[in-house]
Amino acid sequence: MALLADPEGRVADEDTCQGMIHDTAALLVSQAAEVGALRQDVSPRELIMLTNAISVASEGEPDDAARLLTLALGGILREVPIGTSGVG
Repeated sequence: MALLADPEGRVADEDTCQGMIHDTAALLVSQAAEVGALRQDVSPRELIMLTNAISVASEGEPDDAARLLTLALGGILREVPIGTSGVG
């Protein structure tokens, strides 16, 4: 039986591992957006999905994970002046 279960064995959503991860991500997203370090339209779910994708893609290779995180945070497109195709 789970430590946080009620007498019938039910666990509140916020007490599950998934719930605790979501609550923590929500706090991080909220605080980062509040100080202008994160776009206002980023959701906790998106942060969790991105983190999971990097973890799965890097398969325990710290250098790969660091590079993917750098690309995700900084973007993969080079800056192109508006009105140009960027080709060539």
